[in-house]
Amino acid sequence: MRLADVHPTGNEKFSDMWGQMALNLLANILTAGVISLLFWILFSSTLMGPSGVSDAIRGAIWGAWLWLGFVVTSSSMDVI
Repeated sequence: MRLADVHPTGNEKFSDMWGQMALNLLANILTAGVISLLFWILFSSTLMGPSGVSDAIRGAIWGAWLWLGFVVTSSSMDVI
């Protein structure tokens, strides 16, 4: 807290966090839905390679798409 320059006031209550927790839950459900949609789209398209490609290669391609779409974009905001 010292490094982030956060100073607690002592008036924080758990009941004040319900709205933030609900929005966080909604955001997590939305993220899971988007990932499942991407999973469905990518595995049914030719972006995952021809049908003769092994599952390990398809998994590596899937991981690369997730890395590019979620990890790189969200962590680049810290760098920018």
